[in-house]
Amino acid sequence: MTLQLFKGLVALMVMVCIPWLLESFRNLRKTDYQHSEEHLRERVQEIYAAVTLFYNRLHTLRQSGELAPTEWPDFDAQYCSDDWRAKVAAVIAADEGAEEGRGFFSWNYWTCSADMAFTYVSSVEIIDKTGDRGTASLVVHCGEVATPVLLNMVYERGDWRIDDITNNWQRLPVLPYYEWKQEMENYLGDKQ
Repeated sequence: MTLQLFKGLVALMVMVCIPWLLESFRNLRKTDYQHSEEHLRERVQEIYAAVTLFYNRLHTLRQSGELAPTEWPDFDAQYCSDDWRAKVAAVIAADEGAEEGRGFFSWNYWTCSADMAFTYVSSVEIIDKTGDRGTASLVVHCGEVATPVLLNMVYERGDWRIDDITNNWQRLPVLPYYEWKQEMENYLGDKQ
């Protein structure tokens, strides 16, 4: 009887443990994928697909003489880190009351341009990924201008988010070099 009791307990443990182990392995694979270079590259592509789709629709509306939408998507809330969003909010607050075109954001960090033109990205590559931080490079094409962009990414709020943007990180002589986060910090420091 004790042998049968032992076999029954072992069988019960196996029935309970196997589903738990399978679920643990499934979650482990999911976590590994979310932190993989492949997922980081896909995330950057997903972000810029949404951004360029919106700006290209906006460009088309302007070309046809139609009014721009009254509500714009909050790409920063969807795709940027908490620190980035705090800096952007601080800059916007510092610029309240400034004449149009006189504030910090005289050009767009999503399109790398002050002008509206057909926009797309190419050459998305992951340069580095260590733990919850990564660096991606891409080229943002806005009209005739192709700007190399470097994104510092952070894994936050369940996905990869942009934490900093550097325009012309390859320092091409015809384009301005611009580290957005540092420039925002300098601007806020000058405002105090």
